[in-house]
Amino acid sequence: MNLKKSLLASTLAAILMSTPFLASAAGSDCHQNRHMSMQKAGFAHPGGLMDRDMFKALDLSRSQHKEIRSIIEKHRKGFADQREEMSDHKAEFMLALLDGADETTLNSMMSEKVQLIQNRMQQGIPMMQEIMTVLTDEQKDKLRQRLQ
Repeated sequence: MNLKKSLLASTLAAILMSTPFLASAAGSDCHQNRHMSMQKAGFAHPGGLMDRDMFKALDLSRSQHKEIRSIIEKHRKGFADQREEMSDHKAEFMLALLDGADETTLNSMMSEKVQLIQNRMQQGIPMMQEIMTVLTDEQKDKLRQRLQ
Protein backbone atom coordinates (compact mmCIF):
# COMPACT_ATOMS: atom_id res chain seq x y z
CA MET A 1 0.00 0.00 0.00
CA ASN A 2 2.81 2.40 0.88
CA LEU A 3 4.50 1.65 -2.46
CA LYS A 4 1.25 2.49 -4.29
CA LYS A 5 0.99 5.83 -2.49
CA SER A 6 4.62 6.61 -3.25
CA LEU A 7 4.17 5.72 -6.92
CA LEU A 8 0.99 7.80 -7.15
CA ALA A 9 2.66 10.78 -5.47
CA SER A 10 5.66 10.53 -7.80
CA THR A 11 3.43 10.32 -10.86
CA LEU A 12 1.34 13.29 -9.76
CA ALA A 13 4.47 15.31 -8.99
CA ALA A 14 5.89 14.56 -12.44
CA ILE A 15 2.63 15.57 -14.11
CA LEU A 16 2.35 18.78 -12.09
CA MET A 17 5.98 19.71 -12.73
CA SER A 18 5.66 19.07 -16.45
CA THR A 19 2.37 20.94 -16.90
CA PRO A 20 4.02 24.35 -17.51
CA PHE A 21 6.29 22.73 -20.09
CA LEU A 22 3.36 21.04 -21.81
CA ALA A 23 1.25 24.18 -21.75
CA SER A 24 4.03 26.27 -23.18
CA ALA A 25 4.70 23.68 -25.87
CA ALA A 26 1.03 23.56 -26.84
CA GLY A 27 0.61 27.32 -27.04
CA SER A 28 4.16 28.22 -27.88
CA ASP A 29 3.40 30.14 -31.07
CA CYS A 30 1.07 32.64 -29.42
CA HIS A 31 3.25 32.95 -26.34
CA GLN A 32 6.43 33.18 -28.40
CA ASN A 33 4.91 35.91 -30.60
CA ARG A 34 4.05 37.92 -27.50
CA HIS A 35 7.58 37.51 -26.21
CA MET A 36 9.09 38.54 -29.51
CA SER A 37 7.01 41.70 -29.76
CA MET A 38 7.91 42.66 -26.20
CA GLN A 39 11.57 41.85 -26.74
CA LYS A 40 11.66 43.96 -29.88
CA ALA A 41 10.31 46.81 -27.81
CA GLY A 42 13.06 46.13 -25.27
CA PHE A 43 10.95 44.72 -22.47
CA ALA A 44 10.39 41.38 -20.78
CA HIS A 45 7.46 39.78 -18.94
CA PRO A 46 4.72 42.08 -17.66
CA GLY A 47 5.49 42.67 -14.02
CA GLY A 48 9.10 41.64 -14.50
CA LEU A 49 12.20 43.74 -14.06
CA MET A 50 11.72 45.38 -17.45
CA ASP A 51 7.94 45.81 -17.42
CA ARG A 52 6.93 48.43 -19.99
CA ASP A 53 4.13 49.82 -17.81
CA MET A 54 6.52 50.28 -14.92
CA PHE A 55 8.66 52.70 -16.94
CA LYS A 56 5.74 54.20 -18.85
CA ALA A 57 4.36 55.60 -15.60
CA LEU A 58 7.66 57.42 -14.99
CA ASP A 59 7.12 59.87 -17.87
CA LEU A 60 10.58 59.41 -19.35
CA SER A 61 11.96 62.20 -21.50
CA ARG A 62 12.92 61.41 -25.09
CA SER A 63 16.60 61.42 -24.18
CA GLN A 64 16.00 59.07 -21.22
CA HIS A 65 13.96 56.78 -23.43
CA LYS A 66 16.72 56.67 -26.06
CA GLU A 67 19.39 56.10 -23.44
CA ILE A 68 17.45 53.23 -21.85
CA ARG A 69 16.88 51.65 -25.26
CA SER A 70 20.61 51.95 -25.92
CA ILE A 71 21.41 50.22 -22.62
CA ILE A 72 18.96 47.42 -23.37
CA GLU A 73 20.37 46.99 -26.87
CA LYS A 74 23.89 46.75 -25.44
CA HIS A 75 22.84 43.84 -23.21
CA ARG A 76 20.54 42.14 -25.74
CA LYS A 77 23.08 39.64 -27.13
CA GLY A 78 23.64 38.00 -23.76
CA PHE A 79 19.92 37.64 -23.20
CA ALA A 80 19.45 36.11 -26.66
CA ASP A 81 22.09 33.49 -25.87
CA GLN A 82 20.37 32.64 -22.60
CA ARG A 83 16.97 32.48 -24.29
CA GLU A 84 18.33 29.87 -26.69
CA GLU A 85 19.91 27.90 -23.84
CA MET A 86 16.63 27.91 -21.90
CA SER A 87 14.72 26.81 -24.99
CA ASP A 88 17.17 23.95 -25.54
CA HIS A 89 16.85 22.93 -21.90
CA LYS A 90 13.05 22.88 -22.15
CA ALA A 91 13.25 20.59 -25.19
CA GLU A 92 15.71 18.28 -23.39
CA PHE A 93 13.40 18.12 -20.37
CA MET A 94 10.39 17.22 -22.51
CA LEU A 95 12.37 14.54 -24.38
CA ALA A 96 13.53 13.07 -21.07
CA LEU A 97 9.94 13.09 -19.83
CA LEU A 98 8.70 11.41 -23.00
CA ASP A 99 11.47 8.82 -22.79
CA GLY A 100 10.38 7.90 -19.26
CA ALA A 101 13.25 9.44 -17.31
CA ASP A 102 13.19 8.73 -13.60
CA GLU A 103 12.28 11.32 -11.00
CA THR A 104 15.89 11.88 -9.96
CA THR A 105 16.88 12.78 -13.52
CA LEU A 106 13.90 15.10 -13.93
CA ASN A 107 14.59 16.78 -10.58
CA SER A 108 18.21 17.27 -11.61
CA MET A 109 17.08 18.85 -14.88
CA MET A 110 14.74 21.16 -12.98
CA SER A 111 17.63 22.21 -10.75
CA GLU A 112 19.58 23.08 -13.89
CA LYS A 113 16.62 25.17 -15.08
CA VAL A 114 16.55 27.04 -11.76
CA GLN A 115 20.28 27.74 -12.18
CA LEU A 116 19.66 29.08 -15.71
CA ILE A 117 16.95 31.40 -14.39
CA GLN A 118 19.22 32.58 -11.58
CA ASN A 119 22.02 33.26 -14.07
CA ARG A 120 19.64 35.23 -16.27
CA MET A 121 18.53 37.37 -13.34
CA GLN A 122 22.14 37.95 -12.31
CA GLN A 123 23.04 38.98 -15.85
CA GLY A 124 20.21 41.53 -15.78
CA ILE A 125 21.49 43.27 -12.65
CA PRO A 126 24.18 45.39 -14.35
CA MET A 127 21.70 46.46 -17.02
CA MET A 128 19.11 47.46 -14.43
CA GLN A 129 21.74 49.32 -12.39
CA GLU A 130 22.76 51.21 -15.51
CA ILE A 131 19.13 52.04 -16.30
CA MET A 132 18.60 53.35 -12.77
CA THR A 133 21.39 55.90 -13.32
CA VAL A 134 19.31 57.41 -16.15
CA LEU A 135 16.33 58.09 -13.87
CA THR A 136 15.93 61.30 -11.90
CA ASP A 137 15.50 61.19 -8.12
CA GLU A 138 11.79 61.95 -8.57
CA GLN A 139 11.39 59.08 -11.02
CA LYS A 140 13.20 56.73 -8.65
CA ASP A 141 10.87 57.80 -5.82
CA LYS A 142 7.86 57.21 -8.06
CA LEU A 143 9.18 53.78 -9.00
CA ARG A 144 9.89 52.97 -5.36
CA GLN A 145 6.27 53.85 -4.48
CA ARG A 146 4.94 51.65 -7.28
CA LEU A 147 6.99 48.70 -6.07
CA GLN A 148 5.85 48.91 -2.44
